[in-house]
Amino acid sequence: MGYSRSRSVTQSYYRASIGTILVYDITNRESFEQLDTWYNDAKRLTAENSIFIVIGNKADCSKLRQVSLEEGKEYAETRNMRFFEASAKTGDHVDDVFVLVAREVLKMINEHKLDISLPDSGVQSRIPVSKQNTSSVSLKENNGGSKYFGKACCW
Repeated sequence: MGYSRSRSVTQSYYRASIGTILVYDITNRESFEQLDTWYNDAKRLTAENSIFIVIGNKADCSKLRQVSLEEGKEYAETRNMRFFEASAKTGDHVDDVFVLVAREVLKMINEHKLDISLPDSGVQSRIPVSKQNTSSVSLKENNGGSKYFGKACCW
């Protein structure tokens, strides 16, 4: 597969990221077994406070499953990561992953654990940020949002 070809390219992206989403194919055990390679690279190259999430993709193909839900959950739990099963094909739980990353980043900013005025913070702002001119951002619950967030999708 394209693991070795993609690896050198992705390493440069890790350095400028605050969130890492590791994705494997639940119908392909080899992709699950490659997670440690990607995880170790990302852990070595990202900031200490980076957010890590593991996604088992192709949840819509559960009849072809080669990696159990429990294996995915255990992998994430032993590394202190959040876990989702999602389907890029149907879109199930895909938005939930990105909402979670956004919430975690905003939480870090609001708790002053992340200074977005630094160029290597992993967050790009279209609005210039200075220490004298800062503001808080709050997220509100979206009652029309995903019915799955915080329920069966995320462990």
